[in-house]
Amino acid sequence: MTLYYFYDDGAKAGLGHYRRIRLLAQKIKHITTHQKIEHVFCPISTYALQHLENLHTFCANIHPQQTLGAIVDSYIFEAKHFALLDSVFPRLLCLDDENRNVYPPKSFILNGALNAHKLYPHHDSQYMLGIDFALCDEIFTPIPLAQERVRAIFVSFGGSDHQNFSTQILPCIQSSMPSCTIHLVLGQYYTHLPPTGENLICHNALSAPQMQQVMQQCDIAISAGGGTLIELAQSLIPTIMIESALNQHFQITQFATLGAFKHAKSLAQIPKILQSLAPKSVRQSIKNTLATLHFGQNIQSALRNIFGL
Repeated sequence: MTLYYFYDDGAKAGLGHYRRIRLLAQKIKHITTHQKIEHVFCPISTYALQHLENLHTFCANIHPQQTLGAIVDSYIFEAKHFALLDSVFPRLLCLDDENRNVYPPKSFILNGALNAHKLYPHHDSQYMLGIDFALCDEIFTPIPLAQERVRAIFVSFGGSDHQNFSTQILPCIQSSMPSCTIHLVLGQYYTHLPPTGENLICHNALSAPQMQQVMQQCDIAISAGGGTLIELAQSLIPTIMIESALNQHFQITQFATLGAFKHAKSLAQIPKILQSLAPKSVRQSIKNTLATLHFGQNIQSALRNIFGL
């Protein structure tokens, strides 16, 4: 049996879609150890599947009786693309962030953001919503105890960082915590000139294990609101969130409302927020709050039910 994965790719899409799809495939492989399943990855821009005629041609070669279904993580696809996939595949799982009105009635919807149910007032059993369904990589392990002082700060703005927050934010950090080491993670699609500075260590296109190793050295983080936010929450690292894309807004506001992370609405707010995180007691309180969350505990059982595994 074959399972197909469609996802946005390339510099404009960043790495979030790719990362979520790979995590899903990893979890499905884990629960199908004794089953022979072929995983076919279909990056949308690479195969030009955003053009409906190309998607028709692609789907014409698929034998529905030999497939488990399809998983889609895309902002590029519109209702007509999803309708075509729904007509071909026996099951369709769609990853969503904003309750888009493009999914076929019988498709399954996955949104692993904190309090995601608030976005779907009329959801039913085909919706998997909330942090219990978050796509987590178990390699990111908690750091339960806060250090006496802040020694190192983790900074990441995703795979592309079109606004170049990575460079703009450095003076904000250095003015507030000049003695701290800054671990700046630059993504695969970062096209700007890499910054330089005192106490700055730049890391490029890290794998998940490498990212985890860097996080484990840090006391505070500054991040955009994408998938890295979940990894930081799993690691119990107090984090300042900056919105770099509209689809991140809901997740950022929910973490802020919980009191788990701090929301910076502009770079100018960074120094003051950093100072508010300096006391050990504040950082320990945030860790304690994050430790109450149950990341991804229901995702594997949901995948079993959806695909009959």
